[in-house]
Amino acid sequence: MGPGTSLPGVSSLDEYIATILVNAVIWITMIVVLFLGMWWVGDIEEVGFIDIPVSAVPLLLLIALATGIGLLNGAISRYIPFWVFIYSILTRGLLFLSGVLQIVDLQSLSIRQYAILNPLSHAIEWFRLGVWERYPHNSLDEDYLITWVVVCLFLGLVVDRASLRTLSRQR
Repeated sequence: MGPGTSLPGVSSLDEYIATILVNAVIWITMIVVLFLGMWWVGDIEEVGFIDIPVSAVPLLLLIALATGIGLLNGAISRYIPFWVFIYSILTRGLLFLSGVLQIVDLQSLSIRQYAILNPLSHAIEWFRLGVWERYPHNSLDEDYLITWVVVCLFLGLVVDRASLRTLSRQR
C-alpha cells in the first residue's frame, strides 16, 4: 500500500506486521498440507518421525529473521528506490549456501566453511532435524541463528523507525 491508501490510524508497522502474519499462516499451512499429504499417501514412514516442536522453532525463527531483514530492506529502499533489485542480486547465491539443495554437512569443506556463515543453513538443518531422526547436523549452531534473529530484528526496528522519523521531518 502506498501513501494515502492506508486506513486511518494504521501505521506502516501495522501493515508490515499484518503482511508477516498472513505470509506466515500461508507458509505454515502449506507445510502442514505437504506433510499431511505425505502421510495420506504413505510416504511418511520413510521420514522416520516428525517432532513438531523441534521443527516449529526454526520456522518461527525464520519468520522473525525475515521480519528483521524486511524492515532493514524497507528502510533502505526509502532512500534507494532500486535497492530491492540490488538486494536480490546480492543474495541470490545464498540459496546455494543455505543447505536447501545439498546438505551442508555433506558439502566439500571449501564450500561448507562459507555455508555455515549463512544463518538460513542453520534454520534448515534445525528444521530437518525435527523431521529426520538421523539427520547429519554437525554444523548446526542454534545460538548463531538466534543471535542473527535478535540482531536483525533489533536493527530492523531501530532503522525502520529512524528512517520514518527522518522522512516525516523532511516533509
